[in-house]
Amino acid sequence: ASDVYKRQHSGSGSDPARARSEELSALLDGELQSVAVERICSEWRTDAHSRDTWHAYNLIGDVLRCEDLSRTCAS
Repeated sequence: ASDVYKRQHSGSGSDPARARSEELSALLDGELQSVAVERICSEWRTDAHSRDTWHAYNLIGDVLRCEDLSRTCAS
């Protein structure tokens, strides 16, 4: 199953924070539907936790993609 399917069917509907984190991850992966993108982007204006999570996910992605950073961490 695709990551999108897993996120949509993971049962996270009962935990809003987890659902929001999964949506942010899907947005970063380019897998979030446009309606949800608009909602998430509007939340950023008022929700510092969403902004912090977004920045953390981007940093993690940067580290995973950067050979220099991964070598430094592995040393």
